[in-house]
Amino acid sequence: MPTEYKLPEYTAYFDTNAAVSKEPGNQISTQLLKGIERSRSLTAVHVRAPAVVIEELIYQKFKVAKAAASNLRKNSRTLADICKSPDMEPPSDEGLEAGIRNQFEECLRRSAIIVISTPLKQIDWESVVADSCWHRPPFGDYSRCFQLRDMVAKLAA
Repeated sequence: MPTEYKLPEYTAYFDTNAAVSKEPGNQISTQLLKGIERSRSLTAVHVRAPAVVIEELIYQKFKVAKAAASNLRKNSRTLADICKSPDMEPPSDEGLEAGIRNQFEECLRRSAIIVISTPLKQIDWESVVADSCWHRPPFGDYSRCFQLRDMVAKLAA
């Protein structure tokens, strides 16, 4: 009788590049979420996301929402001028951010993704700053667009 093989448990971390979704209604890439779901159908997979990654994703959605709110404001004025309809007021920045955060919290909960906080007290900030000043990895090659948040995400994982 053949020996039954059981896959081990895995813990996966993702960065912004893997999670970003260009679809306004999708907080996290559908492709990433489907990959997680497929993996979990085979074995236990625990998914973690550094808080700095989630904050960056929220900010990216905020920029899209802010542009949409600006367009709504312009279109509302045009309608008011043409039709003499009441001017509609788009949500405030605070309202936009709160709505986006709620959507992300629901997506993370539904997908069983754990957000890990940034270990601010354990990070050697002096070394981080020195590395960025001296263009040492991951800061050395600006054509790759590495920035401070990428290093913080790496240290959090």
